[in-house]
Amino acid sequence: MSRKNFIISVLVALIAHYFLGWQYSIIGAFLAGYFSHKSPVRSGALTLLVSWGALIAYNYVVAASEVMAMTAVVAAIVGEAPAFLPVAITLFISVLMGAVGGWAGAVPSKSKTKAERDG
Repeated sequence: MSRKNFIISVLVALIAHYFLGWQYSIIGAFLAGYFSHKSPVRSGALTLLVSWGALIAYNYVVAASEVMAMTAVVAAIVGEAPAFLPVAITLFISVLMGAVGGWAGAVPSKSKTKAERDG
């Protein structure tokens, strides 16, 4: 996948996340999978990892003490877990969600090329 397509996919994921909700950021991973011909699953996972990581980093920059307090509370609810655990779990979920989106995005891309070969 080219750098331009990756940036477009990340921007689409960020815009969908911001305006529609976190569950719609998979649209960016879908695009990454569609654009990627060699490794669509990895491209989708990387797209959401970068976009969600950027959002988390932005939250830490804008409201560091509030975000740190929130992650400490969530970690305490889970148990005696370290405070970085909620962030790590969030990024892990983004990778899984992005991998599924990339895989789903590869399906129309591959079927399109197969149809072109047959036709």
